Amino acid sequence: MNARDADDRTPLHLAVWPNNCRSVVQALIRGRADVNARDARGQTPLHRGIMKWVRADDWDLLPPIIHDLLDAGADVNLPDDEGRTPCDYAKVALWPRNGGWHHQYKAIRIPILCGPS
Repeated sequence: MNARDADDRTPLHLAVWPNNCRSVVQALIRGRADVNARDARGQTPLHRGIMKWVRADDWDLLPPIIHDLLDAGADVNLPDDEGRTPCDYAKVALWPRNGGWHHQYKAIRIPILCGPS
């Protein structure tokens, strides 16, 4: 359930993104997958889910996978190795590109995830 790949990602990390497979995410959560497991970059499945969400076209609703992770106890305040929490990624999309960070400032309202901004 919590096996790791070469980048220290668990099956839950991979089910969230790039695969975006809710049925697998739910099965892993039922099987007691660690929703706060950190990969080699210190990112949790919630970090990856938020990054997938902010790259999507529809920013109005949190995807069901994010709700599943939160309901299972995913911590919105765990920082990755860059010091960024899932809330930080949700508020300002920061993407690595050409050795630096590419900033995409997109104002989104995420009170259900991080509280009022």
